[in-house]
Amino acid sequence: MRGSVGSQMTRLLQEVYAVGQSKFDDKQSARAELAESKLSATSEAIAEKTDLHSVSTINNYLERWVEIGTWAKTQMGIKNMEQLTSEAVRTFLAEKFEIGVSYSHFSQYCAAITKLERALNSYASQAGKAANHALRDFKDLRTEAKAELPRFTGTRAYSDTKGLLSALSGNSRLVATIQRESGARLAEATSIRSEQLRGLSIDPHTGKAIGSYDFIGKGGKENTAHVSVATYRELERFIIANGGVLKLNVDSYRADLKAAAVKSGQVYNGSHGLRWVFAQARMAELQSNGVGHAQSLGIVSSEMGHNRIEITLRYLS
Repeated sequence: MRGSVGSQMTRLLQEVYAVGQSKFDDKQSARAELAESKLSATSEAIAEKTDLHSVSTINNYLERWVEIGTWAKTQMGIKNMEQLTSEAVRTFLAEKFEIGVSYSHFSQYCAAITKLERALNSYASQAGKAANHALRDFKDLRTEAKAELPRFTGTRAYSDTKGLLSALSGNSRLVATIQRESGARLAEATSIRSEQLRGLSIDPHTGKAIGSYDFIGKGGKENTAHVSVATYRELERFIIANGGVLKLNVDSYRADLKAAAVKSGQVYNGSHGLRWVFAQARMAELQSNGVGHAQSLGIVSSEMGHNRIEITLRYLS
């Protein structure tokens, strides 16, 4: 396809535009198709096979399609929307998760992407091309978002981190402390093996003694988490005593965090809220040690595994 992102997306919209047509008949047709394929007629499955019958929904989806397309063009050099990939869509959604959109907002993006996939395949069929566009490789992201982004507005940083940590115990307290001190994501802090441990060193920016462990972050990006010496020693002892690994069930951990938030009298902001606390505290620590604002921002962004500094800025607001 050629033209601006907006013009391409507007053209694709024609493939799923059904204002004035029977929504009921469309759904019935979808149910029949699913039944013939011996698939469950869930609301999500039906939505995948139906067109858009509401002007407000059409406008909402088009706005998100253009946002996604513009992002893909700017960040990944994709100018032809027929070349939009599941990797690009997944990276876009991961970024939305990182900046902390609400779950309802995140779900709207997922729904819009599902419909965009349908439009791209319909367009390909009409043009005599292979209808093999598959953009919906984000089930795990949506599951994580549902657990981490409930009804979120504003900052996600916990207002009383000490109170939160004090209300935790055992493995959950250790993992929460690691997240608070290193900014590690959930998966990066709940599964750590002995071979990832890198021992003690000195933080080159502050002169403090720290302990570190390596991990593979989102997108296969290698990174290193830094924690206090006390936390590192506790992590080290735990790993030695438990067969060379720290492994914590994420659902149990979230449940413990939620209970601790209630006990400490604050809003539950998921485990990701600890990354927000880290970002703000680390930024302040670096600047208090004479590191300039721009350099501090770059350091925090790198330590959090962000691809763009603009994402980190959201954590500091």
